[in-house]
Amino acid sequence: MRRYLKQVIAVAAVVAMMGLSAQAYADNTRRSGRERSTQAGEKRHDFIKELNLTPEQQQQLNAHRQKGKQEMEVVRQQMRAKREELRQELEKPAVDQARLDSMISEIKELMGSQLQNRVAKIVAMKQI
Repeated sequence: MRRYLKQVIAVAAVVAMMGLSAQAYADNTRRSGRERSTQAGEKRHDFIKELNLTPEQQQQLNAHRQKGKQEMEVVRQQMRAKREELRQELEKPAVDQARLDSMISEIKELMGSQLQNRVAKIVAMKQI
């Protein structure tokens, strides 16, 4: 009986430690958006330092990044609008499959343009 009690306590301790370690790991990996953006900004700053860019090149890089952000925001807004249209169409009792296919095609095009913009931005940055 005593041996059985020791085994039960040992198993309970192992299960408790596993649960606590998983919780601790999950808490450690969660970061707020502000923390992630701060880390990204620090990494970007370190990366720019490593490149040894001239002030003129840094200005070009910043201007290019701002332009890219504006272009991407336009596409993001269009994506949000198309997804909302799709959601509304799916909520209707009678769904028009042709309309859904058209919306899906438009969303695919926007996703493709996002990728093209991203690649073009990288290529342009390499030319600076």
